Amino acid sequence: MARILVEDIKKTFGKFVALKSVTMEVADGEFTVLLGPSGCGKTTLLRIIAGLETADRGEVRIGERRVDHLPPRSRNIAMVFQNYAVFPHMTVFENITFGLRMQKRGSEEEIRRTARWAAELVHIESQLDKYTGQLSGGQRQRVAVARALAVRPQVLLMDEPLSNLDALLRLEMRAELKTILRECATTTIYVTHDQVEAMSLADRIAIMHGGEIEQYDTPLEIYRNPATLFCGGFIGSPPMNFLEAEAVAPGRWRIGDFELAGPAEGARLLLGIRPEDLEPAGEGEPALVGTVQVVEPLGSHLLATLRLDGRLLRFAGDADLPLRPGDTLRLRPRADRLRWFDPESERAVRS
Repeated sequence: MARILVEDIKKTFGKFVALKSVTMEVADGEFTVLLGPSGCGKTTLLRIIAGLETADRGEVRIGERRVDHLPPRSRNIAMVFQNYAVFPHMTVFENITFGLRMQKRGSEEEIRRTARWAAELVHIESQLDKYTGQLSGGQRQRVAVARALAVRPQVLLMDEPLSNLDALLRLEMRAELKTILRECATTTIYVTHDQVEAMSLADRIAIMHGGEIEQYDTPLEIYRNPATLFCGGFIGSPPMNFLEAEAVAPGRWRIGDFELAGPAEGARLLLGIRPEDLEPAGEGEPALVGTVQVVEPLGSHLLATLRLDGRLLRFAGDADLPLRPGDTLRLRPRADRLRWFDPESERAVRS
């Protein structure tokens, strides 16, 4: 079993509280992504699990073992770093077999067989005799992944491993990485600030903000039902729209001249609606009415920014929609995609 349990982890650096009281569980074989902006604590949490940092409080368990008192080499983990951390004076083969030799894993023949297996997984079997200085950034990152997988760890930890690659190579590596890790069935924790990486790779995402986990769930559930204003605004490109709503009767809310159904309690709430969950309304239908400020054609769709009673509203519509700046646009939110938030607690309110 390679289940990871992190319980009540707190970490401070001087007066700065990096992690407040973090608890999470990663199931055996699961791919979990720690997602959040810079400084939210995600890399600190990863390093505590790896044994590269010591928590002020709390426990880390891998399988049935408590490991927070053990050095990294005794935790049966492997780590892939942002800057590759491959050895330039070694060949690709020597890099991949480095961990196996350090741990004295098997005979020379077994080590060679394992190196070939790991190299084939990441498609660098033809580069084994080259020095890593002769390789591209993408190839060096493949070497780092192969080296980590070669020791067959219980847990694989990855710290923004694709961030130094260009956009096209990152897309290619993302797809390959997902396939590789599914085949290996290794429990993985992956750190990134890129929400597209998180959404496409993860079985579950832990969204971190201010040293805490704000929501820990499947990508689709977080996208559809964000637990906080921060989650709604951080996930999605463009992010969720938030509109101030005023209660006019129990269960009825008004935004400008537009009324709609919602939660039965409260005087003021924020309505969260994603740009793609707005649709053009017909004449005479109740609608949110705004003036188009900017139109951005994006190929598969267009993104329009409207001004609505002094606030900005983003709408993602059909690419062929004839919109120009200055046009008046009437929009209707999809009733099944409305999300409500308390402006004080910033947490979701169920309607």
